[in-house]
Amino acid sequence: MAKLHYESIRDDLTGLLNFRAFDKEINSLSHDVQDNDTFIGVLDIDHFKKINDTYGHLNGNIILSDFSKRLRADIHYNFDPHCAVYRFGGDEFSFVISTSKPQNMIDLLQKFENYYKTHPVTISNGTKVTFSFSCGITRHLVGETYNKALERADKLVYQAKKNGRGQIVVDDYLKEKTNNNNIDH
Repeated sequence: MAKLHYESIRDDLTGLLNFRAFDKEINSLSHDVQDNDTFIGVLDIDHFKKINDTYGHLNGNIILSDFSKRLRADIHYNFDPHCAVYRFGGDEFSFVISTSKPQNMIDLLQKFENYYKTHPVTISNGTKVTFSFSCGITRHLVGETYNKALERADKLVYQAKKNGRGQIVVDDYLKEKTNNNNIDH
């Protein structure tokens, strides 16, 4: 039974939580930390279809696996146990972080973005592939559903792509918590 439960809430390729786990995990996470705000982010690997078309889907899976393992490790190392990382499918990922220091979260994601711009992933034929990702982040507002905040973060990731990709875009709900004028919004 435990194995079936694990498999029902995990993505096969990456081992990350899947969309099915989102509601359950996010609600338990939100009750764990009363003093912190909860932030939701959506990440999407830029031009991933081109990666698959150029190198094949199996090599695309190598990139997805590398990306997801590093994303999970970096977020959990810095925010555990107040975080969760999800794969929603394809090249779209999401995270939920409860923190009183959202600037630390943004700094971590900017380092993560810079890492992949400068550290290629080696695929099966030895080719080194560099890539970027676009990210949208918002703060969960008191009284709203988490799906509403997720929807807002998803719109922000598309704004990042429209603005040129390879960037993190936050909305005013997060910007007011960071007082950082260097963040796109």
